[in-house]
Amino acid sequence: MDYDRDLPPVVSTLRRGPEVIRLVEAFARALPGLCAALQASAVCEDLAAAAAAAHRLKGSAGGYGFALVHDLAAAVERAANDRDGTLCCDLARRLVEVGSRVRAGAVDQGWDQP
Repeated sequence: MDYDRDLPPVVSTLRRGPEVIRLVEAFARALPGLCAALQASAVCEDLAAAAAAAHRLKGSAGGYGFALVHDLAAAVERAANDRDGTLCCDLARRLVEVGSRVRAGAVDQGWDQP
């Protein structure tokens, strides 16, 4: 999969009321930092930390409706658990790129109705 800066934003598919939307928005704002921290673990060859961070990110992203982030985090976790540092770093880099495109989506798409 090839990612570039011209790709559209990644948005949540979660459709809930305003209280959930605020949580999705907070997650979307935090995601670039979470992805960067995961990438730093991978680059430093701390694959146990990368696997743990990817596991947490996978669960959160899935719960908030970001399937692409979930799938990439799952791939990072697998690579880290398989001790494949090169693949882990490559996938973590892709995750950072995708994380920079994440938007809550809910407000933009009028999901403020329960």
